[in-house]
Parts: sequence; structure tokens; C-alpha cells
Amino acid sequence: MGVRKSLAGDRFWVRVLLLLAAFPFFFVVIFAVPGYRHLLFSACCTVAAVFGSREVAGLFKRRQVAGDWRLAGFCAALFPAGAYLENWGLLPAHAAGAAVTVVAAGALAVCCLSTNQIRYSLR
Repeated sequence: MGVRKSLAGDRFWVRVLLLLAAFPFFFVVIFAVPGYRHLLFSACCTVAAVFGSREVAGLFKRRQVAGDWRLAGFCAALFPAGAYLENWGLLPAHAAGAAVTVVAAGALAVCCLSTNQIRYSLR
């Protein structure tokens, strides 16, 4: 138990430092580098969404929920990518957000349901 607790404490401070570094970074990215309709900000959001889904995958793995969570990373990347394409006018306004939400929610639901069915059928 002691090892697990110290690892969680170490990760907490890494997350706090990351948060403190992220605020000025995103401030600069949003206000000082607005080129190409905030392409750098959209790219950073996409990367953050993929890494966030990786973090969630780790949480699910600790709960013994197996599955291919790369799909979750792909679906998470759809949101900022769709918003950027909508900003350029390549996707119709508001339709892109709705379409991305439906596709991502459907794909994640299929992933979660198939994972749980496999998990419970093996018992």
C-alpha cells in the first residue's frame, strides 16, 4: 500500500506543475500566435484530448476494463479537429459539432458495450 500511495502522490505534483505550466503556455498560444485561425491552439487541444483519453484508458485499465482505447483517442481528437474545420468554413456551422458528437458518442458506446459484453461472457 505504501508504494502505491507514494506513486499517486508523485503523479499529483506532476499534474499540478503541468497545470501551472499550461496556463501561460495556452495564454501565449491563444493571444500571441493567432495565425491560421488559431491552428496552433487547435493542434494543442487535439494533442491534449488524445493524452486525456490515454489517461482515462489508464483509469479503466485499473478497473479491469479492457479494450482498444485508441478509438477513444481518435474520437477525442475529432472534437477540436471538427471545430477547426468549422472555423475555416470547410464544414457547415453547427452541423459539424452535432455530427462529430453523434459519431464519437456512437463509437465510444460500441467500444464500451463490446468490452463489457466480452468481459462478462468470459466469467
